[in-house]
Amino acid sequence: MPSLNEVQKQTIAQRLRDGVSIRTIPTELHISKNTVLLAKKKINEYGRIIRRAGSGRPKKTTADENIQMANFIREYPFETVVNARQQTNFPASLKTARKRVHETELRNRAAANKIFLTEQNKANRVLFAQEFVNEPADMWNNVIFSDEKTFKSYSNGRRRVYRPPGTRYDERYCNKYKQSGRFSVNVWGWVSSRGRGICAIVEERLNANVYRRLLEELMLPSVIPVFGERNFIFQQDNCPVHNARLVSRYLEAEGVHVLPWPSRSPDLNVIENVWGEMQKYIYQNDFRPRNPLELQEKIVEAWETVTPGYMRQLVASMPRRLQNVIDANGAMTKY
Repeated sequence: MPSLNEVQKQTIAQRLRDGVSIRTIPTELHISKNTVLLAKKKINEYGRIIRRAGSGRPKKTTADENIQMANFIREYPFETVVNARQQTNFPASLKTARKRVHETELRNRAAANKIFLTEQNKANRVLFAQEFVNEPADMWNNVIFSDEKTFKSYSNGRRRVYRPPGTRYDERYCNKYKQSGRFSVNVWGWVSSRGRGICAIVEERLNANVYRRLLEELMLPSVIPVFGERNFIFQQDNCPVHNARLVSRYLEAEGVHVLPWPSRSPDLNVIENVWGEMQKYIYQNDFRPRNPLELQEKIVEAWETVTPGYMRQLVASMPRRLQNVIDANGAMTKY
């Protein structure tokens, strides 16, 4: 009897219990009538559909060869099965090699993109997490999370398409884009547990002077009405513009308490989650702006979808984020 998967076995057994005709079941499941008859015979003999031990064609590879192939992929997860087969001298075909890997717990998936961290980066992240992991919720409720973001006129994600075999380059199934005419919009924004703050379009090239002016003309005037005079903690990452002497002196002169943020830690900054949700909103339904103004309008529209409840949820996750950093010894986390 041809090999049946568990779903097919359960379906055949249920159809037989329901009194469905032997002629009908093969058509429904796209299998032969003899297969159904053999399945019925096994149900009558054993009470279920089982495969006799030792039946079927012997495997082309030994257990040791299969284990060697799987262990190679485990050790080098970014290698292809093609290379793994060559490196381990796997004796069977590429199709069989892929089948053996699929029989393990391993599955081929798109890898998550995370920032590369040095050992010093990891150590600094752990120190920061240990210092603040036990801080009360009120502390994080007073933090202003800020950052810049660049939204492009096209989505960076690879699109998937359902198509017949051999039609990859048919016009109907190709993702069309214009090589020229691309543009982007830069923004700066802040959020807190009280909701979204502001999201400002930055039309100039960001340098220390522009950033200082942004803090003076946009950040402080929008934060103080919400938190009061200096009753907040300002978070920014450690990019050179933020750490410029001109910027540091301004914040110090204004009495702004700046959170000592570890480098390369976007997974700890909740505004990154906001940018991610906004990006999904902007590019849904294959949105393709014709000019920067259309993209700016869509950014504003996406910003308006950020709710206070969502922000409270994100800020409340800070202790968990910090604990995850500690548990991961400073490595990047799922956030």
